[in-house]
Amino acid sequence: MGIGQGAAGDHLEAISCAAALLRCLPAPGDDLERAAAFINPALLPENRFSAIFEVGKDVIGVGILIAARKEPLEIDIAPEKYATLNAQMKALIDGRRNGL
Repeated sequence: MGIGQGAAGDHLEAISCAAALLRCLPAPGDDLERAAAFINPALLPENRFSAIFEVGKDVIGVGILIAARKEPLEIDIAPEKYATLNAQMKALIDGRRNGL
């Protein structure tokens, strides 16, 4: 399989297509944390960005699922794709990396 084919390619394509949507994510903190508090931790997806992105479906869902995790998020996307995320999403991810 070539680059961009198969499951990994599908995830990267979905992430790439949704990068514009990630610009409207609510600020990390109260709203996301409050919504995340209602999620049963046993139902959370695997702690990988691609898995959370797939389950979250949209920018709000992704933000809530990241906020629901207290441990650092595994970033399993290419650095150039990570660079396309907006500042709010990066702050949320970095906050988890720093134990916030």
